This record gives sequence, C-alpha cells and structure tokens, in this order.
Amino acid sequence: MKKISRIWLSITALAITGLTLSGCTAGGAGDSSRPVIGISVKTITNDPFQQAWVDAATASVKAAGGETVLLTAGGQTAVANQVSQINDLIARRVNALIVNPIDGQAVVPALQRAQSGRIPVIVVDSAVADGNENLYESFIATDNVLAGEQAAKFLVKSLHPTAKVAIVEGAAGSLPGDQRKEGFLKGLNSVGITPVASAAGDWASDKALTVTENILTANPKVSAILTAGGPMVDGIIQALAHAGLTDSVKVVTIDGSAQSIQQVIAGQIFALNTQDPVKMGTLAGKNAVGLAGGKIATGSLEKYVDSGTTTVSSENAQESLANAFK
Repeated sequence: MKKISRIWLSITALAITGLTLSGCTAGGAGDSSRPVIGISVKTITNDPFQQAWVDAATASVKAAGGETVLLTAGGQTAVANQVSQINDLIARRVNALIVNPIDGQAVVPALQRAQSGRIPVIVVDSAVADGNENLYESFIATDNVLAGEQAAKFLVKSLHPTAKVAIVEGAAGSLPGDQRKEGFLKGLNSVGITPVASAAGDWASDKALTVTENILTANPKVSAILTAGGPMVDGIIQALAHAGLTDSVKVVTIDGSAQSIQQVIAGQIFALNTQDPVKMGTLAGKNAVGLAGGKIATGSLEKYVDSGTTTVSSENAQESLANAFK
C-alpha cells in the first residue's frame, strides 16, 4: 500500500508541475554523470523558430551526455507562468538552465535564485534586462538591432523617398521586438523616412491581422510594412488581401524559416533577415552540459555570442532554403 501511495504522489507531482521529461527521473537532478538541463521557452506551438532551437538544444544536451526537462510557458506573453516554471526548475535542482525570456526584467528574480543555488544559466534568443549580465554565463542570439536595420535598409532601396511605411511590433516587454523596432527605425531614418504607424502584434497572426487592418484603415496609401517576426506575417498578408493591397504593399520581416523563405519565393514577402535557431540551440546545449559537469569553468564563456543574420530576397531565396529551419 505504501508503494502504491508513493507512486501516486510521484504521478501527482508531475501533473502539477507540468514537466515534459526527456530521459530523466521524477525527483531530483539525476545522476551527476548525466546532468539534467532545464529548458524554459515561451512556446513551441505554431512557432517553427522556437521549436527549432529547442530541438537543437535537446539533441545537443543528449549528445553531450545530459538529459533535459522542458517547460513551455504556453504563449509569447505568458510572463508570470514562465517565471513560475523557472522557479520550479530551480526547486527541482536541475544542474543548469537554458532560458528564453519572455520579459527580460520579469525573469531577473528567478535568475537571482538560480545564481544563489549555483545553477549556471545560458540565455537564448531574448535578452535579460541590461545590468543583469552577472546572472547568466552566456547569451546566444541574433543581433536584433542589426537585423532590423539591414532589413529596413534593403527595403528603402525600392521605395520612393516619400513612401509611407508602417511597423508591426512584437509584444510589450519583449526585448527582441524592441531591438528589431530600433533597427527598423535606424534603417528608415537613414533615408529620412518616419513610420506613419507602429503597433504591437504580440507575435501572433490574429493580433497582427487586426493591427494591420487598423493601420490600413488609417493609412490606405502605405507602401510597406516592417514586422518584427515571422509568426505575424500570415495575419499581415491576410489583412492586405482583404484590403486588395497584396500587390502594392511590401512586407519585410525577421525570420528565416523554410516557410518564410518560400513566401519570399512566392512574392508574398518582399524580403527578410534570417535567424539561426539551430546554432543557438546547439551551442546552448553543449555549453549548459559543460558548465553543469564542470568541464567548462564558470565565467569562461563569451558573454554574448552573435548567431548571425543575412538578408534574403528573391535574388538569393532559393539558395537560402538549404540553411532554413523547418
């Protein structure tokens, strides 16, 4: 009877914490020879980019002899849920953390707890708020300002100097979204263009659809739309189709998935700047296991690793498919 009770308690504990396990046991951090790496991500649902880096990180951890515990917050704006899940991973005593922050400021207290517990942290894709660099070992990401600036500069080469351009941003509190918008503005301002509108699409197709419809209603002569990320592109394309503007408004984004590059080839997207989630996840997994096992000394990694960005247009889209994530 006692054995049955213990089993039931273990099952209940897993149900409450909502853990997705990959080869690790239910209580504690596991065998020290097989370090357990906690992964905290915004969401992998309908988001090829997040799925790609998580898959790469999981494979990298396994190849390096580790195990993973994956927790998904459930959405691009599920800030409180992510913070709670990071705290769960810390309480579980994982050997290292890989974190993709939804809100760079909101995760700070949780990362401080990880530091107090001597749990090394690797940050992927989205930055922690400035001034908290001591809370993580390395940050691996696209240079979002550069990606936004390059995308905007490529766009304006094809526009009249008086063209009207709008921006569909990411979500409030999202540092990658804010940085990409900063880059867009730098690129536009380099030729004297000021956007006629800028609104948050929350990294979601349905929200981007509504936002774009509102922008087009107020600014029917918009020539181009810059958007902070691929998940919002379909909504923008739908809004343009509803307004009969598919052929007259250029859409430029930050992405790099096979789907987005196919949209460039099909003429639905004018251009995009790529990200490399496979590189991010692979390096994050390798470094997390190294830190957890003591093979990499704390404080020895590069604090920031730029995973690179490239502008993709109709001129190089076909060849870019070879390096696209799915």
